[in-house]
Amino acid sequence: MEKLAQANIPEALWDACYLSEDGTIFTPLTGEDGAIQKTGEEMYQEWLENRGKEPEAGPSELELLRQQVAALQAQIDSLTSERMDHK
Repeated sequence: MEKLAQANIPEALWDACYLSEDGTIFTPLTGEDGAIQKTGEEMYQEWLENRGKEPEAGPSELELLRQQVAALQAQIDSLTSERMDHK
């Protein structure tokens, strides 16, 4: 428990934490309301299952920017079209 205190983990979460054999602390996953969604041990098991897997590649920063530009351009086109219809 001393290790959890040194890591500044709130005492209310200590029972839901998990210490691995190498001393790594796995804290619980909590929701916005503070309720525990997964215990530290469940987080550890999930880490074990996923540690050898490649991370899923999401869209690049450039692709996200392109999507935002396209969405803004669509808004501009829509507003321009509405303006032209009112003339």
